[in-house]
Amino acid sequence: MNLIKRDTKKPTNYLISNYLNKNLVTDSMDDKLTFYRILQFLSFTRTRHFKKEILNGEFYYTFSFPLIDFAKRINLYPLDTYRRKKLLTFLEQIQNLPPIYQWFSDFEFRSSLVFPVIRVKNQTSKHTKLIIHITVSESFYKLQYPFYFPDSFYTFKNKYDLISKFAIIKSISSQFSTRKVLHLEDLFKGLNNQNKTYIKNNLIQQFQHLNHDGFIYNEFHLVQKDKEIIQVNKLTKELLNSTQQLIFYENIKPKI
Repeated sequence: MNLIKRDTKKPTNYLISNYLNKNLVTDSMDDKLTFYRILQFLSFTRTRHFKKEILNGEFYYTFSFPLIDFAKRINLYPLDTYRRKKLLTFLEQIQNLPPIYQWFSDFEFRSSLVFPVIRVKNQTSKHTKLIIHITVSESFYKLQYPFYFPDSFYTFKNKYDLISKFAIIKSISSQFSTRKVLHLEDLFKGLNNQNKTYIKNNLIQQFQHLNHDGFIYNEFHLVQKDKEIIQVNKLTKELLNSTQQLIFYENIKPKI
């Protein structure tokens, strides 16, 4: 299938994403959080300096930055002991990402680790300034990232804000066409009424951001429970109450 040609030179300070395999991320909240942190990390390092190195013919980038800088950018400041431990655990987790495999011919094969070296250096005796030195495979870091999202997507406030934003990112990045489908019946499965209401209001707000910044067109098709399709240009909680699928359309040339 031919992919739509999108500009891959994205502005810095926006959350970026590549095409996603729908099966790569499960319904596990831990998986969603780790995935989102990876997007945040990739987006964060686009504004940082790096050292380019070669290892066994492979190019790698090494970034060095205070952990607190990353924490501030992803809205985890002040960096208390609990948050510090969570971020360090995340850095440990990403070293377990599957290697990148490449066959060039019947006689040449190459495998490279995505994050081969992660080093944490404590510059004080009170753990107040941890410096992260992290090496990233160029093959992974310089992937073409055709999608990016408003600044409001860079961070999330809580579990249900994460669920809402993750669902939108997944629906946009895993579907090749500019026609996107968000399955609300799957999103709300297992949630109580209070959490459903929060997510509905959150979705309305996020789609307002997407529309205002020109990432999507101001046109929605709502597939109702009785299979009727309603076309609207403004979402409301009442409309979402009876909607099973929310269809919207990506603008491949946002105005930002």
